[in-house]
Amino acid sequence: MSPKTKEQFEVIRQRSRENILETALELFARNGYASTSISQIAKAAGVSKGLMYNYFESKEALLHAILTSEMEMGEALWNGAMEAAETPFQKLKNATLTMVSIVRNNQEHWKLLTSLAFQPDIMQGMEELVEGKKKMYIGQMVGLFTEMGVPNPVMETYFYGALLDGIFLHYMNLEKDYPLDDMVGYLLERYGSGSPPSP
Repeated sequence: MSPKTKEQFEVIRQRSRENILETALELFARNGYASTSISQIAKAAGVSKGLMYNYFESKEALLHAILTSEMEMGEALWNGAMEAAETPFQKLKNATLTMVSIVRNNQEHWKLLTSLAFQPDIMQGMEELVEGKKKMYIGQMVGLFTEMGVPNPVMETYFYGALLDGIFLHYMNLEKDYPLDDMVGYLLERYGSGSPPSP
């Protein structure tokens, strides 16, 4: 058997890293971040504890890598949804349905990310990145609502975000008993009538 090339080693390394990240996210979501140890992650991922530290210097670094990856994926999907539409309402609809798809297809992941939002001590070191993403999304939404002629686009942005967050929280709590699609449709009706929502 011929020795592996540098490129082959890099592919193997990347696969191993992704396996560790996916395993850690599943365990964090199922057992909670504080109750999950590096040893448990290594065992579940099928790697040695020493190899784990080869990729991530601590559990905190592993969590930060997961959060960074999730945010980058979410941003890419969000931007893709925006770019695939022409009118402001279509952009809003596409972005909303993209978020719904992410939550529906990754409920355990979303539950973890939601729970972490209320644990600021765990998020230390990521404040700048998180704030940057928030400002980007808020800026885009304010721009959309401005184009749509909403009387107070800034307040409408926060209102829309609160409604969507509430829908997702109820869905994660009730799951199959919650009318997710109907609620999202009801939310979008507010903006799809052709005239700005009443102040």
